[in-house]
Amino acid sequence: MAASLPRLLIVSRLIEPLSAAGDLLARLEDELPEARSETLLQGAFVMAVAAVEVGLVDSLKYYLRSFPEKLSKEDWSISADALPIDTAELLTVAGQRHAIAAAYKSFPAFVAKYAATLSIDGESSFSIETVTIQEIKATRNLLLHNGPIANDMYIEQAGAMRRVTSRGAKVRVDLPYVVESLHTLERFVHGVIASVADKYSSYTKI
Repeated sequence: MAASLPRLLIVSRLIEPLSAAGDLLARLEDELPEARSETLLQGAFVMAVAAVEVGLVDSLKYYLRSFPEKLSKEDWSISADALPIDTAELLTVAGQRHAIAAAYKSFPAFVAKYAATLSIDGESSFSIETVTIQEIKATRNLLLHNGPIANDMYIEQAGAMRRVTSRGAKVRVDLPYVVESLHTLERFVHGVIASVADKYSSYTKI
C-alpha cells in the first residue's frame, strides 16, 4: 500500500514548521522587555519551548507522508473503530502517532530520532544544544506541574545540566534565564533548518 503512493517532498514545507518556530522565538525575544510580570515571563518561556517541540513534530509528520516506509508496524496499527476513510488519512494518522511518540522521549533522543528519520547528520552543530534544551524542557514541565520548586522529576529529567540538586529548591526562571533559553532554542532551530535544507535543497522525487 505505502509503496504505491506517489512521493512529493517540498523542502519549503518540510522546514516551514521550524521556520514558524524560529519566527515566534524572535518575536518573543523582542517582546520580553515588556513582560513586566513573572507570569507573563514564564508564559513566554513555556510558549517558546512548545513552539520548538511542535515545529519538530509537524516537520516530521510532513516528511513521513512522503516516506511512509519509515513508519513502524506499530504506527500503522489502528483499531477498527478508528479506521480512517482513505489511505491519505491513514498515512496522516500513522505519521502523527510516530511523531508524537518520538516527542515523548527525552529531548536528545527525540532529536536523534528526527535526525535518523530524515537521514541528516545527528552529530551536526545543532545537536550540541540538545542537552541544554533538555534542562530547559524540564524547567518548562516543572513550571506547569509544580511551580518553580524542584522535585524528583525535574532533577531526573534535567540531567547533567540541572540547576538545583535537591527537592524543594527554587529553580530560577528570571529574565536572564529566559533570554538565554530563547537564544539556545534559536540556535538549535536555525541549525536544524540549515541541516535539513542542505540535505534536501537539491532533492526532488515525484
